[in-house]
Amino acid sequence: MTLLARTVITGIGGSMKSRRIFISHAAKDKDLADGFVELLNTTSTSADDIFCSSLEGLGVPSGKNFITYIREQIQQPEVVVMLLTENYFASQFCLAELGAAWSIGHEALPLLVPPLTYNDVKGVLLSTQVDRIDNANDLDRFYDELCRILSPAHAKVARWTARKNTFLGRLPGILESLENPETVSIAEHGQIKKKYEDALRAIEEYETENARLSELNKALEKLKDASKVAETKAALSGPYQALLGRFSEVRDLLGQLPTIVGYVMYRELSGVDAKFDPWEDKQAISDASDAVEEGYLSFDDSFHLQESDPTVKSLTAALTKLERYIDRTVTEEVADQFAAENRYQLSLTNRRLWKDHLLPAISRYT
Repeated sequence: MTLLARTVITGIGGSMKSRRIFISHAAKDKDLADGFVELLNTTSTSADDIFCSSLEGLGVPSGKNFITYIREQIQQPEVVVMLLTENYFASQFCLAELGAAWSIGHEALPLLVPPLTYNDVKGVLLSTQVDRIDNANDLDRFYDELCRILSPAHAKVARWTARKNTFLGRLPGILESLENPETVSIAEHGQIKKKYEDALRAIEEYETENARLSELNKALEKLKDASKVAETKAALSGPYQALLGRFSEVRDLLGQLPTIVGYVMYRELSGVDAKFDPWEDKQAISDASDAVEEGYLSFDDSFHLQESDPTVKSLTAALTKLERYIDRTVTEEVADQFAAENRYQLSLTNRRLWKDHLLPAISRYT
């Protein structure tokens, strides 16, 4: 893509020769610029009068810095011709050329290229006459103005008319071959903007609801009745999450007791007496004896839960409630989901369930 710049070349002996016409165009529109320069060359305008950066022999000389050379070229052309395409307005370099032409005060002849319309450029070229490159009358008006700027001697009307018609005949094929800019239409932009704004509103609503539920959860955690907490959480969640919430309630209560108490409870729930081998279960016997002294367990022929202890009593009630919940409330679909995710059946007599969801420390006892 070109930067608008002065078209000046250095001749023999260091003399400077200004190019009279600067063609401002996007690099992607090279074929269009080529065809248009060929049209201009059918008049008495010569190639030496034209600077067009993308065309060989009319652009930046070999070895010259592209930007620096073009910056030099914009200073003194007699007229700047702008090929206004979608690619032109998508190019920062072309817009810089447009701004430079205005600021320096050059004669400017903009040509509007389809599918752009006057409405597309009126905000950029306010109060400037814009001719359509695909309209014969507009091209004649452009040519008259170009001749006025350069000199009346350029007005070879018969020659111009013939070549103009040839150019207009080739123009549809040239335009079809041009590479379009990677842009979206105003309608598409509006649709994307609306979706973005809708997404922002949805996120705000989600964050508001999330904050509300977070505060509700904090309030629930402060309730003294753990069963009420579990019931309320279950009402706010899906059935599988509700089951996990019930596990959490029991796990919290087990965490308040020595691990051996939970192990004895598991044994009783499984219908197995809590008897320990004095040689192989020394740790269990030691921990159970301490729990007897602390009032959590009792001992006759085997160890039993001390139901008079308030914490043990609460735990027994919670486990009974959990067992009833599994039997009466958990659906077959939830049980299948549990089995699929854990790789074992949903049962309080399953030691793996206790290790995974209720009492991880149960692993210390065989």
